Amino acid sequence: MNSFSKKNNIENNYSPTSEIAKIAYQDFLKTYNQQLSNNEITDYIKTCMEITNSSLRAWEASDSYVKESTKLIQSFDFETLIYIGNTAKKLCAFSPMIASNYINNSALILESIDKNDLDRYTNILTNTAGSNWKDIALTNAFISVTFDLLKSIPLIHIKHVSIIAKNLSEKSHDLAITFLENFDDSLNNIHQPSRIKFIKLVNELSIVSWPDVARILETLPAALKGTSNTTTKSFLIIGYQILKNDGRKAFEDYNNAISDLINFNNLDQNWIAKFAIKINKLDSNSSVTFLQQIFILLKIYSKKDLAKWLNEGLQYMQNNPKNFDANAYFSLESTFSIQSLYRHANLELLDNKKELLEKYCKGLSGININILDVKELIDRQIGWQVSYIAATDGEHVYLPNKINIFNTKHNNFLAYKVYATHQVSRLEFGSYAYKFEYNKLLEKNSDINLKNTTEFSGITEIQKLFALFSDKKLISYLFSVVEDYRIDYLVNTKYPGISNAYNMIKKFELSKRVSPFNLPYREMLIESIIQYTLGGMRNISEELPYVDEYTQAINLLNSIKTIDGVDVNSSVEISVQIYTLLKNIPNFHSIHEIDKSKKDVVSSESISLLADSDDVSSVNLENNQETELPNLPEHLGEFKPDLVELITYVKNQQDGIESNASGFDQMQLQEFLKQTTELNVSELSEGEFSEYSNLFTNNLMDLSNAKFDKQKKLDADLENHDLHDGPISQSKYTNEKVREFFYDEWNFRSRDYKPAWCRVLEKELDFGEIDYYDQIISEHSKLIKETKRKFEYLKPESMHKEKRLEDGDEIDLDRLVDFYAEKLAGYSPLADFYSKRNKIERDVAVALLLDMSASTDEIIEKDINSSNQYNQYSGAPGTYFRWLASRNSEKSFNTNKRIIDIEKESAIVLSEALDSIGDNYGLYGFSGYGRDNVEYFVIKDIGEKLDKNVHRKIANIQPVRSTRMGPAIRHTIQKLELSSSKVKIMIMLSDGRPQDHEYGKDRTEKVYAIHDTRQALLEAKHKGITPFLLTVDKDGHDYLQEMCNDIGYEVVSDIDSLPERLTNLYKKISVK
Repeated sequence: MNSFSKKNNIENNYSPTSEIAKIAYQDFLKTYNQQLSNNEITDYIKTCMEITNSSLRAWEASDSYVKESTKLIQSFDFETLIYIGNTAKKLCAFSPMIASNYINNSALILESIDKNDLDRYTNILTNTAGSNWKDIALTNAFISVTFDLLKSIPLIHIKHVSIIAKNLSEKSHDLAITFLENFDDSLNNIHQPSRIKFIKLVNELSIVSWPDVARILETLPAALKGTSNTTTKSFLIIGYQILKNDGRKAFEDYNNAISDLINFNNLDQNWIAKFAIKINKLDSNSSVTFLQQIFILLKIYSKKDLAKWLNEGLQYMQNNPKNFDANAYFSLESTFSIQSLYRHANLELLDNKKELLEKYCKGLSGININILDVKELIDRQIGWQVSYIAATDGEHVYLPNKINIFNTKHNNFLAYKVYATHQVSRLEFGSYAYKFEYNKLLEKNSDINLKNTTEFSGITEIQKLFALFSDKKLISYLFSVVEDYRIDYLVNTKYPGISNAYNMIKKFELSKRVSPFNLPYREMLIESIIQYTLGGMRNISEELPYVDEYTQAINLLNSIKTIDGVDVNSSVEISVQIYTLLKNIPNFHSIHEIDKSKKDVVSSESISLLADSDDVSSVNLENNQETELPNLPEHLGEFKPDLVELITYVKNQQDGIESNASGFDQMQLQEFLKQTTELNVSELSEGEFSEYSNLFTNNLMDLSNAKFDKQKKLDADLENHDLHDGPISQSKYTNEKVREFFYDEWNFRSRDYKPAWCRVLEKELDFGEIDYYDQIISEHSKLIKETKRKFEYLKPESMHKEKRLEDGDEIDLDRLVDFYAEKLAGYSPLADFYSKRNKIERDVAVALLLDMSASTDEIIEKDINSSNQYNQYSGAPGTYFRWLASRNSEKSFNTNKRIIDIEKESAIVLSEALDSIGDNYGLYGFSGYGRDNVEYFVIKDIGEKLDKNVHRKIANIQPVRSTRMGPAIRHTIQKLELSSSKVKIMIMLSDGRPQDHEYGKDRTEKVYAIHDTRQALLEAKHKGITPFLLTVDKDGHDYLQEMCNDIGYEVVSDIDSLPERLTNLYKKISVK
């Protein structure tokens, strides 16, 4: 059969299924019947038939092939057309749907790849495809996105995308489809040369942490968008290494950290990437820590300072990798790291200079001043708002936690001195001592609103003054300017040693000011006055607008230097006069708003004349702008005399100092808030104002409430012992107020402390049952009586033999022999050969620290064969029945008792014994959850009397949560250090090993907690405190040997014997 006959035969045996395909098929044959050979036509029809016959419903793919044939042969060639058909036939073995989708997209795909690469693409498809519906859907999705992907990456990388999709589909079909749909968008945010790095990272992620793929596709490219290619490449390499070496959690931390990249410019991003790569090469996990910290540090420190610190860390990583904890270093969780950064940085920190500044302020003014972080004042929400400048509330001085305005640490410290000096001088020189008096100066001022003098009586003296003026903001502002100028003058006169530092700060502040000549007239004059107080605006041209008014204002300012006994009242008078000068000066933006024909600079009088004239067009008074008062120099701080006076007034009322005051109510406070210029409440709605007023009142009362007065002495003592004392905070477990303390924690891996790592929340324990204490006294009467008897012997045990006396009870024979020997030798020795014994009062302070963890809630399983002496039969027949009754009584008594109950009983027995001999002691409990919530319960403080309140607190000792021993021990150390006793003892009673949330690398690690506890015990020992541990954990020896080392401990196997063991132990260690 010839080719022509064969062609006709095949044509007769094949026909597409759909009408559209039939038309396309006929059009193709009609068009290409002459252009193609008979063999080519035969091959084409044969291909169509083979596709149709390759599987069930394969006719769908065959119809698609016929419909696309004309486009394919026109765009490419006959060979490509047949190749596409043969590939479709193979794909039909998986699914006709895949084959059909492949045919429909083939023309687009071939626009991006060479036809020689079709084999490679076919292999990718066959490796991806499958016969189940999920594989079919995945392959179709992959084919649909191939064209878009090929715009972003070459075909060689498309293979990796298909592998990722295949991996994900085995875990989650929906996630795999989402990945394919979104991957191209993610790629477009990554620089072209770095895209293979991104694909490699996502591939690793699909293996290590497949659920995170969708989120990372969204967040990671967004974080890297806008970075340079070098930076992008670096961060992708880092991410891959972290994922490969450190796993899902570390990679999540990395991804969260670099989201901050967008907030930095390219130079900073490149700088971060450079150091991140260096650290990553040495330890990938440490690079995560670095990235978590560096974005915060760059907002505080310069890159130059940070580079020195980072290079030092890198050097330690290279030279001593085994013994250097890089994570602790780069996270600033080691004292060494913090000291290193501080050493390299130019900034100064308040924490490092607080004590010195307090001594400086006291030496300067004679006033005992507490210096606190200004954020504490802001957190009280009573009006202060700026965290980077100083302030005072009339009692304390508040400073920013850091200063970094100069290039040297020394100059930044001088800035602290200036800040502190100005605030304490406001207190010393009476900035808040103004007493209102309606004098002649006020009577002469035409702006005074006489109505206000009768209708308004402010709570504060300064508010009574400000209320008289139509522009209260302006008079308040000018008072601040004049009063600060007075303070500056008095400081530099009385303390000339600070002058150079003041001048340095003023020069710096002056450099930040805007040119006054670009401002409207009134603002121009105000700004000029401000700059004069900073040492500027000394040589003023006579052509300056309102030069006469400016000169008068400056003369008024300088009159401060000539007034005898200049005080705050002088500042008020001068500010009123300057107010009068400025009030009528228009606030036009430039002279061009005045008639250009009048070339001369106009004065306030000429403005008035022009306004009254017929030539109204010459001056456009309607363009007079509202005065925008310039910011005051930052070194002066937030001056709020109105608020300080109010706070002082409230405190004096509550302390009984303001005996003539009738008090104030909510309405008066609301009126104060409306009248004061120091709080911006004018724009609040009525409801918002009412809510703000209530909040302000509550916060004001909390600030000055007398219930905190009882803590003042303790606060002062604690501060003298360098405690990290924080503000009052709310307890998570009760409605009581608690006090915060921060303590370091020992990291045995870095052999260094994590600074201020744990927050201890100290609170007094609530009251429990009234009768509990007496009940335990009754039940343990025999033991308590015996213990007291034993403790009585402690009193005379402490005797001291005093020798070399000229009179005494005994003769010291050794000294007597020496006396006669010296006499025979011709000397005249003193007859000091007597001695006597002096009874020394016991001088002991002990703290009993009780473990109140949840595990102490366990019921005690009573052992009948216990070795307790009170239920042990001696063998004497006459004592058998007494022993039997005692044993049954003990057994009944201990039924359903918990470990915490035995701890409470032990505390009662020891308290009764100690109280009988007068030893100083405290009872404390601890528990909590996590490093930020270590609860420390005060049951009885050292020095506190054992009374009914303490009885009821003991009754309320209950199990809480976990056991973070380190900070509890450190806080107990501070309690004991406050005692003046010569002998100090700390006994901790526990039921198991230390353990808490994040008290180690993970939940299973136990060694970290043991090392921190051991270090805390050593700290006690180094401070002259004798620590001792008692545990009822039968497995205690396993960890106590390591935790205590040369520190005393005892495992009490019979928990019922704990009260007796505790008292015997105390007797033993308190007389050493």
